Amino acid sequence: MYSIKEYLTRKVKEFVGDEISVDVSRSPIAGFDYATNVLYIFKNIDENKFLGYLKNDDIVENVDINRKFVNIKLKRDVVFKKIMQSYLIDEWKGYDFGKGRKILVEFVSANPTGPLNAVNGRAATFGSVLSNVLRYFGHNVYREYYVNDVGEQIEKLVDSFIERIKQVKGLSFQIPEGGYCGEYLKDLAHEFVRSEKYTEDRDEIRKFLVSYFVDSHRNVLDRFGVRFDNWFNQSSLVSLDRTFNELNDRGFLYERDGAIYFRSTDFGDDKDRVIKKTKGRVDYTYFAYDVEYIRNKFERNFDEIITILGPDHHGYVNRLMAATRALGFINHKVIILQIVNVIEKDKALKMSKRKGILVLLEELINRVNPAFLRYFFISRLKDSPVDLDLDFINRLTLDNPLYYIFYVYARINGIMRNYGRALPSLDTEVGTDFLDDEFELFLSIQEFRDLLFSAINDPYYLTLWAHSFAKTFHKFYNSNKIICADDLGYDREKLRMILILFSKGVLERWAELLNIELPEKM
Repeated sequence: MYSIKEYLTRKVKEFVGDEISVDVSRSPIAGFDYATNVLYIFKNIDENKFLGYLKNDDIVENVDINRKFVNIKLKRDVVFKKIMQSYLIDEWKGYDFGKGRKILVEFVSANPTGPLNAVNGRAATFGSVLSNVLRYFGHNVYREYYVNDVGEQIEKLVDSFIERIKQVKGLSFQIPEGGYCGEYLKDLAHEFVRSEKYTEDRDEIRKFLVSYFVDSHRNVLDRFGVRFDNWFNQSSLVSLDRTFNELNDRGFLYERDGAIYFRSTDFGDDKDRVIKKTKGRVDYTYFAYDVEYIRNKFERNFDEIITILGPDHHGYVNRLMAATRALGFINHKVIILQIVNVIEKDKALKMSKRKGILVLLEELINRVNPAFLRYFFISRLKDSPVDLDLDFINRLTLDNPLYYIFYVYARINGIMRNYGRALPSLDTEVGTDFLDDEFELFLSIQEFRDLLFSAINDPYYLTLWAHSFAKTFHKFYNSNKIICADDLGYDREKLRMILILFSKGVLERWAELLNIELPEKM
């Protein structure tokens, strides 16, 4: 049994048909555990036959209809044994759903034109945790950072840096239109003119800048706990002519006004896209390299590619999917993350790399525990903005959700330190019936796998589970004595200690997925 919800959902679908979407969720009715909306969807269903079907299952004790919702009461001892059996055979350390399917996850991929910022931090966290979740489900995951080391933006960076060199030499200078105005380039120019690497050769300056910012990105992400299997340079894409000759042969290109266009509207895009320019220093456009990069990924024998982009890339989804289909591939998911608002003293700080107004990821790491940053970066749905309130995040009180979760783990370890007996085995017969609070804690723990499955689409659901579980755990802890053999008997104490050990193991698995270290003491 993967989880109770998954089991009941499958059971309902077996009755009504797999192709139908039904909901199974926790029941709001006292005395019942789960409920399904199946009677809302199937108006003509034989209610008595359906209720009898559910009652015949070995995990169901009772069913009842309330306002068209079918409420289900579980056989607590049976469900507990089934879930613990799956936990004990290490199914909770991984679940071979993906069967080794190869997935390339590309994320962050910030232009090497300046330091990483808060938005890059969100992408780094999202991509890293998503990769961990996919690995949990048996996928062979490859993390890649795409380095835009050629193109118009790199040339604008070089232009801007040359002007900064003039400035630090006391010469007249002017940052070009559309260039990079950040003070970070001025500081770097000071270092550059005094170093052994100083040169006036444009190609060498370009190499220096790309190398400097790529190394900077790598070092900051390493401090942040995010690492990649490969850093892929755009300049290594050398088969663009071959790719676009093939697309031309298929009728997907045409020339107009001295430029070559890709017929992306044939695939649902709002307009056709230029892939080659006759004006400017660069013939092929950024989009042309995107097309070639998509082909390169699939030609490396990945079964699926996932591209994670920032909030200023909404227009990219249709064009990237158009390119994917024109190349003859289909398994490409493009994810757009929303903005990050960094708040300090109740004021939102603005960010613009070109204007030089930056909230640097490195600065955030210096001021906030990276574990808290990672948690808060995925504490909202990917389609929603994230507000990083630095004062709140640094406040180590129980209203801080991660601190609240940490307190669960500290309490668990405190219980174990104070326990005067050998810890019970998780496969031990509990020897007593569940009380309501005990079973509620058990249900909350095992719901981890339901939210983990949802995290395949958005890691936010991992934070949702953890905070909900923490609430249930603290409520149980505050209302019940754990080491209670003298008052309630050893069987009751044994059951509660098994729940404590179960909580500990699942919370540790959760922390591994988020790359968060849990504190044993607080």
